[in-house]
Amino acid sequence: MSLMLRPSDIYYSQSSISNHFSSPFVQIGETLDDLCEGRLSVYDIDSITVTKYNGRWITWDNRRLWVFRQLERLDKCRKIPVVQTTSVPYFRLTSKCDGHDIKVRGEPGGRWYNRSSFAVVKTILTGLGIGALLLAAVIKFLDM
Repeated sequence: MSLMLRPSDIYYSQSSISNHFSSPFVQIGETLDDLCEGRLSVYDIDSITVTKYNGRWITWDNRRLWVFRQLERLDKCRKIPVVQTTSVPYFRLTSKCDGHDIKVRGEPGGRWYNRSSFAVVKTILTGLGIGALLLAAVIKFLDM
C-alpha cells in the first residue's frame, strides 16, 4: 500500500549509516544536491519502506530517509511516497535514540547538506538590511 508521509514523521531503525549509496556509488549529500537543484525529484528515488513499530512509522531505508529529512529541513519537500510493509528486520533495529537521529559514517558530501533554512532566511534578511542601510544613506545624501 502506498502512502504519503512527512519525512520527520518517519523514524530511523539504525544508529548509523554509510555516507554513500551502494548502487550506484554516490554520496548521500550529492543525491541531496541533485534533488535540491532539480536534477532529480523524490519520485526518481525508490520509495522507502515503512512499518508501524511501537505506534510510530519506522524504516530500514535509513540513507534515503536521511536525504528526505534533509530535503524537508531545507523546505524542499513536505511529504514523500512510502510503501507500507508489515515488519522491519530485527537486525536493523540498532537505534539508540528511538530513531530520532542517525550518525553518518564519514562526510555526506554535497553542498546543500551544510545549508539550513535559517541560513537562507538570514542571508535574505542580511541582504535586505544592507539594502535598507544603503537606501537610508542615499536619502540622507540627497537631503544634503
